[in-house]
Amino acid sequence: MSRNTLLNFLLLDSDDDDLEILTVIAMEEERLKSEREVVRHRGSVQGRRYIDCGTILGHERIFRDYFAEPPVYPPKYFRRRFRMIRSLFLRIQAAVEAHDPYFVQTRYVAGKLGLSSLQKMTAAICRHPNPDLEGSLSAPMMK
Repeated sequence: MSRNTLLNFLLLDSDDDDLEILTVIAMEEERLKSEREVVRHRGSVQGRRYIDCGTILGHERIFRDYFAEPPVYPPKYFRRRFRMIRSLFLRIQAAVEAHDPYFVQTRYVAGKLGLSSLQKMTAAICRHPNPDLEGSLSAPMMK
């Protein structure tokens, strides 16, 4: 029986019990309506503005540039940037994800997706250059 049919039935056959049932139904509808209208806070600080940093677009770009078939850049550019071949990078990524949950993509408290494992691995590898190479950032240059 639909809600309108029930309300019409109760209004047409009104005695004290039916009026009480109608009141209870109306109160329940108001309670449900107010629950739906309550805005639940999600995020770290209420009232702060969210700025989209383009993390999804960044992942898509790294994936398209180096990991898609065919990639935008050929394997020699991947090897130059990461100092390893792509298959080794992917094996390291899988091992690191299995070992450390930091490298697995999660959602922020606000419900937005965080950085992908490709982005985190790229940042970790590109910030820690090989100290054995001459002219690297971590090894002082001696002349």
